[in-house]
Amino acid sequence: MKIRKRILSSILALLILPVTLSGTATAAAPKVSVDESAYVNLDYYGTPTNINIVKSCNLNGNQQFTDYGEYEKVSNMSNNVVPTMKNGAVSWNLNNYKGRFYYECTPKKGTVVLPWNVDVSYSLNGTPIAASKLVGASGLIQIDVKVTPNTKANMYYRNNMLLQMQTIVDMSKASSVDAPGAQVQTIGNKKIVLFAALPGEKDTFTLRIGTNSFETDGILLTMVPGTLSQLQDVKDLKDNIDTFRDSMNSIYDSTNALLQTAENMQSGLSRAKSGLSSLDRANSNISVSKDSLFDKSETALADLSKVASNTAAMIPHINEGENAIEDLNYDLNAMTKTIESTKTELEKYKASIKNVQDDIEELRDVVKDVNSKSDERDELLQRTRSDIEDMQADLENLSDSSSDLSNKLNAVSSDISTLSDAMKSVSGELSGIAEKYLQGIENEELKKVLMALYSNIQQMLSYVDSTLSDLAAACDSTSELLDQTSDISENGKDYLNTVNSSISLIEDYFEDFDRANEVTDDMLSEQSEILSNTSSLLTKSETLIDNISAVNDTANKYKSSSIKALQDMGTLLDSMTKGLNSSQNFLSSFESVLKNSSGDISQGNSDMLKGLIGVLKQSLEGIKSVPTMRKANDSIKSTADKEIDKFENENRLLYLDPKAELISFTSSKNPSPRSIQVILRTQEINKDSGNENITNADSDAQDKGVLYRIIRVFVKLKQAVVSAFSDINQ
Repeated sequence: MKIRKRILSSILALLILPVTLSGTATAAAPKVSVDESAYVNLDYYGTPTNINIVKSCNLNGNQQFTDYGEYEKVSNMSNNVVPTMKNGAVSWNLNNYKGRFYYECTPKKGTVVLPWNVDVSYSLNGTPIAASKLVGASGLIQIDVKVTPNTKANMYYRNNMLLQMQTIVDMSKASSVDAPGAQVQTIGNKKIVLFAALPGEKDTFTLRIGTNSFETDGILLTMVPGTLSQLQDVKDLKDNIDTFRDSMNSIYDSTNALLQTAENMQSGLSRAKSGLSSLDRANSNISVSKDSLFDKSETALADLSKVASNTAAMIPHINEGENAIEDLNYDLNAMTKTIESTKTELEKYKASIKNVQDDIEELRDVVKDVNSKSDERDELLQRTRSDIEDMQADLENLSDSSSDLSNKLNAVSSDISTLSDAMKSVSGELSGIAEKYLQGIENEELKKVLMALYSNIQQMLSYVDSTLSDLAAACDSTSELLDQTSDISENGKDYLNTVNSSISLIEDYFEDFDRANEVTDDMLSEQSEILSNTSSLLTKSETLIDNISAVNDTANKYKSSSIKALQDMGTLLDSMTKGLNSSQNFLSSFESVLKNSSGDISQGNSDMLKGLIGVLKQSLEGIKSVPTMRKANDSIKSTADKEIDKFENENRLLYLDPKAELISFTSSKNPSPRSIQVILRTQEINKDSGNENITNADSDAQDKGVLYRIIRVFVKLKQAVVSAFSDINQ
């Protein structure tokens, strides 16, 4: 650190000289170029008491220009021209002035913010003391100058300004000088003490002077931008450090992710090792049991072949059942048509019965009034005879229809009986197959498939059998209806014959009608009741016909689905037969391959599993070192970050940019100055102490000219350096 500060002090000394004594440079365009110097008076303890900025202008042929800034006052140091000040702008009109132009500005309080705050403290023989009491003091004087970066300053000043503190000690009045970390140069009986601070660096400069009579012209501090071309390497270094840090962070993150992945693999590898060990044991067990498995596989293949043969034998029965459903549906449709045609005859017969009932009622009325209405009675008897003849014809038609329907019902019943026997045969054969072969099948998966198929087939056969039973019941009901219809027809014929005989008897014995009137009325009443019962029976017959039609509709509705079910069952059995045959062929081939390769497979599996177990064991041993690697990785990153952060936090040297444009102290509206510098001096400690403004031209009121004032601007700064050589020149 001490060597670094000595080198830095030398560099700063070289930087200050060209900035202070800079001359006219050739500008690329005829614009005013400006050098700005800020002179800051500090009290004993480093607090600014006065700030003045002197601007040295190379006009480059310009007579008018404007400067920007918030000023308390502006003083012309070159001639008597008074500027125009308005709204933060200072306008100069120099009227053909030639030469370098100087003016002094006093900024408003708080408008100029320096990159460092300065705090000075004093002690005498180790005891803190007020500065004013040190005049002529004897003993060891210690001056501590604490410089702290000002975070409120413009970022350019914080990143690019270098700080130097210097003081000259007259060794003729001092017995010792101690300045830790400073560069101390001896010139004659003078010692020049130089301290330096990098941009953004916080430091404390300590100076100890042993003297019998202490005096000092104050502590001089300078702040200048780092603009030497050699400092360009600092910016490149900053870029390289940022690149290095980004790369190191990427490597750290990638390494941590890799190590985390390796750690996460530990449990998986352990389980894999355990699983491979189990597989190795299973492989040994399989190798020992293979002969027994081969024997059982041959038995299973033989059973599978038998199941395939029996399944194929069921297909013709399914096809026969499909044909039976077609025939049954045809006969049932024909029967339904016949029954529905009979319904029309029944309706006509029912209407005739109603007419006869009406006629009988009228006849009874006529009989009662026969004596007075003989003509009407004769007409009524004639109409009744005609109705009886119509009824006889209707009964003959009904008898013929019933006979035809009975024949068709017999045919349908025969078909239903045949189909039912066929379905029972299929069900019996299927049950025999299931009992015979399913018990001997050891393959549980195959057994489950066959059991499910057997259950589905049984359900379908049960559905078909239920349908056939319903159809048989319908046929029986229809047969009973036809028997009743036949009885009705016979009774009707007898009744009509009786009625006809009655009418004849009425006609033959009409004279005795009055005597037989009561008997006839009773007979007609009974006949009317008979006709009512017959009409009710016919109504029930019509309802039965409607029910038979509904049964036929239901049969027609499920005809296609029943046939489709049988077709699908046939397709399923055919596919199942082919699948069983293919499975039997595949399993036979697979068994043969296993028999021929079982020895090599067993040995190969054993060698492979043992090799993998060994590899996993070595991998697990390696993963145990991952925490150590992670710790080392964290340590490397932590150390690198700590060192880089330490350097960056100590100062802002890495942010220094020698090529950055200079920024005016007074306003960002001003063009970039050619040079800038800040000169600070603490209050003198001597018998003639007074905080003299280092920019005051003269203490006399008399104006001694422009040149004299310019010289006085720098006299205090140069005085310290010149005095160092005065003894040698003498």
